[in-house]
Amino acid sequence: MNVRKSSAGQPSFLEEFQTAVFTYPATIALWSRNKTMTYQELDRDARILQTRLAELGIERGTPVAIHAKDRMLAIVAMIATLRYGCAYLPLDPLYPEDRLSYMVSHANVPLTITDNDEFRSPIGLQLDLRQVSFADTSLPSPEESPEHCPVTPESNAYVIYTSGSTGVPKGVLMNHGTLDNLIHWQNSHYDIGTHYRTLQFSSLSFDVSFQEIFSTLTQGGTLYLIDSETKQDFHRLLEFIDEHRIERIFLPYIALLQLIMWANRLKRYPATLKEIITAGEQLVVSRELRTAFNAMENASLYNQYGPCETHVVSEQQLHWPADEWPALPPIGKAIDHAELLILDEQKQPVSAGELGELYIAGPVLAHGYINSPEQTEQRFVTLTGPGFSRPKRAYRTGDLVSLNDDGELLYRGRIDNQVKINGYRVELSEVEARLLDTGLVEEAAVAVQEIQGQKKLVAFVTGVHGSANTEALLKQALGKSVPAYMIPAQYHWLNELRKTPSGKIDRKSMVEALDSPTILTSADRGVSAESLLSIIQAQLNKPDLTTDDNLQDQGMDSLAANRIAATLYEQQGLAVPVYSLFQYRTVGQFLDYALSRHAVRTPNQAGQPDASLDTGSPGM
Repeated sequence: MNVRKSSAGQPSFLEEFQTAVFTYPATIALWSRNKTMTYQELDRDARILQTRLAELGIERGTPVAIHAKDRMLAIVAMIATLRYGCAYLPLDPLYPEDRLSYMVSHANVPLTITDNDEFRSPIGLQLDLRQVSFADTSLPSPEESPEHCPVTPESNAYVIYTSGSTGVPKGVLMNHGTLDNLIHWQNSHYDIGTHYRTLQFSSLSFDVSFQEIFSTLTQGGTLYLIDSETKQDFHRLLEFIDEHRIERIFLPYIALLQLIMWANRLKRYPATLKEIITAGEQLVVSRELRTAFNAMENASLYNQYGPCETHVVSEQQLHWPADEWPALPPIGKAIDHAELLILDEQKQPVSAGELGELYIAGPVLAHGYINSPEQTEQRFVTLTGPGFSRPKRAYRTGDLVSLNDDGELLYRGRIDNQVKINGYRVELSEVEARLLDTGLVEEAAVAVQEIQGQKKLVAFVTGVHGSANTEALLKQALGKSVPAYMIPAQYHWLNELRKTPSGKIDRKSMVEALDSPTILTSADRGVSAESLLSIIQAQLNKPDLTTDDNLQDQGMDSLAANRIAATLYEQQGLAVPVYSLFQYRTVGQFLDYALSRHAVRTPNQAGQPDASLDTGSPGM
């Protein structure tokens, strides 16, 4: 098998996975609603697929794309690809075909592994998992297998594409050494014999998915795979965590907020949760967050930080009780072997406590951006000068930080236009470039507006005067080239974009000029179509929303739908499943459905869970 000892003498994550296979062969490694897979079965299926890669003559070190709707099969393909000696390139089935085609073409993949007919790679071979027999019981031992090839710390592990400042996505090429260090550090938190039941929440195209998967499979734990309906409906997700006694979850900050919102409204706090790990955006400790964590005495919150180019490099632990947690917790101290440097504009160290840009060095860096040497050179720099005894390779994050008196890093913002939306990194300039590419606008500026604690992309555009039809055309055009999280929720048509005195686009003043939403506070008004419509208008910040509008066309995503459902329940006592907001073509149709449920809350039921809450799967 492709396993080895790391340079520090520690076992690699592949070797630790193999140890788990030998130690816990009959333990369930992967769980899903329809099936389970033991460690022995997972190892067997991965080796069968490795043999197929060898038979196809795939060159070691090249990226192999994985486009699979079955998450269990996708994980089998990931392990097979890694052990064979190739890097895996995850293709999210929800991404537009144009973006997927760009990714496989830019990475020059020789093979795409799939389990469906929805995407055909424009280059390379296609391996259909539906045609692979996973019943071979005559496999040779790992060391005798023809596909056996040692993996080194420098071997390519995965390619994950992120939003790029040039207007096209860029692929981060990660190596095994960095991931070995990450998993060894993560697992050093736990006592021997710890086998967590971990929720697999992240998309495989999001780098934290690697951490979810391999911090579990190297410890003999069980990874719980959830369907898209459960992932999008945080009420159902909360019930799932309780029902399956989940002990560890990794959640983007905005998803954590949604889960906490439902926990507080239902007064339902999973007793088995021990670790909640969040990353991706600045953690803000709100009253709701404190309330929930004070009710979960066994749970700790871990605030992790790390760009895709390094994975996690720092962590701050927040332990019970939550009353003393700061409103803006630090991003913590460096993980093992990571060097976190705070430098000035001359790339020299700042004085203690001063603000500077964060640079990351040490054996925690990716190789760079695949097939993009110029972009790699811009972000992966060599540090020299009086502050360094010898040249040092480092990644320039673009994040502003400072150190507090305890030596912990404090996040102070960005120095460029890169932002995080729902945990995903977005270059505003890429969205602007795509808007201009549509030919429907003359100028475009994209900014972030925070509406009731949730960050949304808003676009300011000039050109032909906007209408609902024009907005729909813009969204349709963008949907062909960028993922859903990069499509602005709102569009504001201006005669000209506001500029600063120096002539730069003044995004800040344009956002500040937007009308604030009307916040509904009355919890005892009668249930009517008008009152429900008012709630939806406020939650979407769309005061002109009518019963003829389509909610998704008006910027509603799964997080906004969770907010709407929670507010309907809290203010009106009306229990509707989150998915129902996506089922009906118009607002009016949804209102008819909601009113038909007759779940009006009475005063003595205020704040109590409703046994009638519907959490079934969507019907047709």
